[in-house]
Amino acid sequence: NPYTSPQSHPAYPPLKGNLNVYVEYANETWNYAGGFWCFYVITDIANTLPSSNPIKSVLPTTDRYAIMYRYTPYRASQVSDIFRSVFGHSAMMSRVRPVLMGQKGTAISGTLPWLDAYCASLNPPREIKSFFYGAGGSAYYGAKVLSPVPDKYFVPNNYPDAATTRAFPYDAVAARNWGLQRIAYEGGNGLDVPGWSNAQILALNADPRMETMTIYMHDYWSRNGGDLLVYYTITGAIPWEFTPDIMNLDSPKYKALLALRKKRRAPATLGQILPGIFLAGKQSPMTTMATAGLYGTTVQGKPAVGGLRGSNVWVAYAAHAPKAFKAKLTIHASIFKKATLTVWINGVRQPETIIMPKTNGLEWSIPVLAEIPQGFLVVRLHLASGDVTWSSIKVEAT
Repeated sequence: NPYTSPQSHPAYPPLKGNLNVYVEYANETWNYAGGFWCFYVITDIANTLPSSNPIKSVLPTTDRYAIMYRYTPYRASQVSDIFRSVFGHSAMMSRVRPVLMGQKGTAISGTLPWLDAYCASLNPPREIKSFFYGAGGSAYYGAKVLSPVPDKYFVPNNYPDAATTRAFPYDAVAARNWGLQRIAYEGGNGLDVPGWSNAQILALNADPRMETMTIYMHDYWSRNGGDLLVYYTITGAIPWEFTPDIMNLDSPKYKALLALRKKRRAPATLGQILPGIFLAGKQSPMTTMATAGLYGTTVQGKPAVGGLRGSNVWVAYAAHAPKAFKAKLTIHASIFKKATLTVWINGVRQPETIIMPKTNGLEWSIPVLAEIPQGFLVVRLHLASGDVTWSSIKVEAT
C-alpha cells in the first residue's frame, strides 16, 4: 500500500538514495517487428495530432514515419520535465538521467536535429541537454563471418562485424555533438542467427574465447566514444545471456565483466587526435555529421568542403584529446559571401562570434580560442549566415 507520509520502517523500502535513475520512454519505439507494438501505437498517436503540434510544425514535414520518430523525443522531453518537477533541478542529469534511445546507427542522428530546433522554439529557448543526459542505440555486435562452429567463429580478426564498425562511432558522434553521453540501452554479443540451434549458441557462449571477445569489444566501444553500455541479459534469452544458470557466475561473459571492472576504461581514439589538424578532404563519414548540401571541392588547389551556405547549417567532426587544454583554433577557408560563424564543442558554444569577410575564392584564416576537454569530443562549425568553403582547422595548445 502507498504511504502518505515518511515511514521509519516501511514494508517496502524505497530505492537506495545513492542510486542513479535512467529514464527511457518505452522500449524500441522504432522497431516494427512482431511483438513490438509501440511502433504502431505511436505512429497512430503521432499522425493524429493537430498540424500545430511541434512534431509537425517545427521543421514541417508530412512524412508519416518522420513524424512518428519525432514523437519519442517529444514525449520523452515531457517525461524528463515531470521528473524535474518531482526531483528538482539539482537532481537532473546527475541522479536522474533521462535518455533518448533509437535504432542502432540511424535513429538518433535523424531525431536530434529536429529536437534541437524544437528546443530553440520554446519560450524561453532550451537546449537538448536540459532534457536528456544521454542518447544512442543498442550496442549489439557480432562476427564478420558467422559460423556456429567455435573454431571458425573465434578466428583472429573476425570481429567486429561491418555494421558495428559503422554504428558505434556514428551514434557516439551524434550524441556528443549535442553534449550528450553515448549510452546503449542494450548490448553485447548477439547470437540470434537464423538456423542456429540453442545447443550451438550455448557452446559459443561457453567457449573461453568468448571472454576475450567480450573484453575486446567493450574496449572497442570505449575507444569509439561509448560511455555506458547496458548489457542484455543475465539469463533466460539464450542468444544474449551471460550465464544459463543464475546460480553459476563462472561463465566466460560474466568473467569478462569482472575483468572489465578491474581495468581502466580504454581511452577514446575516435576521430582526429588533438592538438592536430582537421583536413576537410580527409574526414571519414563515420566521424562526421552535417546538415545537407555539403560537397567536396578545392580552395587554391587544396581539398575543401563547400555547401556551408545560408543560415543554421553546420558541420561537425569527431576528435579525442589525451588531456584537456586551452586551444587556438585556426580556421582556413574561402568566403564567397560575408559569413558569421560560431564554434561548438560537445554541444557548448564557444564565446567568440566569428565575422568572416568575403575573399572571392582566396583562402583566409582566423584564430579562435576554445577549451578542449579530455577524452572524446566533437567540434562543430555553425554558420549563422554567409557562404563558406573551408579546407582545414588547426588546433594548437596555447
